[in-house]
Amino acid sequence: ARPSGDDLEALANAVREAARPPERPAAPERTETRETPQPGATRRGHLRVLRSPDS
Repeated sequence: ARPSGDDLEALANAVREAARPPERPAAPERTETRETPQPGATRRGHLRVLRSPDS
């Protein structure tokens, strides 16, 4: 038996859903860290940029 239009539509929807990239959860709100940065240091994400004493 040939597949019906509904069968083909269901198959197409399943293929589209499988090809869709996974949804990422919403990013949590940024919170300040409890650690106080040293003078001359800036935070960028989890990295810290230290300025040289000459600059």
